[in-house]
Amino acid sequence: MGVESQRVRGLDDPRSTEVALAGAKGAGLARALAAGFPVLEGFIIPAECSQLALASAVEVLDARGTGGSRMNIIGYEMPEELVAQIDSFAQALTAPLIVRSSSVLEGSGEWSGAFTSVPEIECDEVVKATKSVWATTFAIEVLERFEEAGLEPGSAPMGVLVQPEVRPDFGGAAIIGATGAITINAVKGSPRDLMARCCFTSCRS
Repeated sequence: MGVESQRVRGLDDPRSTEVALAGAKGAGLARALAAGFPVLEGFIIPAECSQLALASAVEVLDARGTGGSRMNIIGYEMPEELVAQIDSFAQALTAPLIVRSSSVLEGSGEWSGAFTSVPEIECDEVVKATKSVWATTFAIEVLERFEEAGLEPGSAPMGVLVQPEVRPDFGGAAIIGATGAITINAVKGSPRDLMARCCFTSCRS
């Protein structure tokens, strides 16, 4: 693995626009920022940084199941240099932070809502939260999506996007059906759980 492809980068870094480095979600926001759109400040933990942790989870999947694989990732020791970079970038942001998945797969609608985000994170908790995001790659419902897509578990690197957390009063999703009808679902507060349910149901129907 190359050192440059594992370096933590701000959303304003030109290389953060690359899906292979930043994952689809992070790259999309970096491109929007580069185009002049208002985007919250933040940084990217490159997708390549997840590969050793994901590989270690694959090794124990058959013997220990999905729970054992996730715990293997939670116990993974990140390189000291990577931890130092993450801590440095995190301290420059205003807490609470949200640590968001940015898989290389998330540019496709069928993966919307598959992976987790970890909200209400303090600056010194980003490393732990990052491993929690990586670990959702081995959640049962996510492994089912991998099987349906014909992909091997752990084969898609997971970038991580870290930003200050926005706490909305209301949020929701608008879904366009096959006939063109629009269904709007909304909830008070964060729409995170609603979005996961709506996207998963829509993709499976």
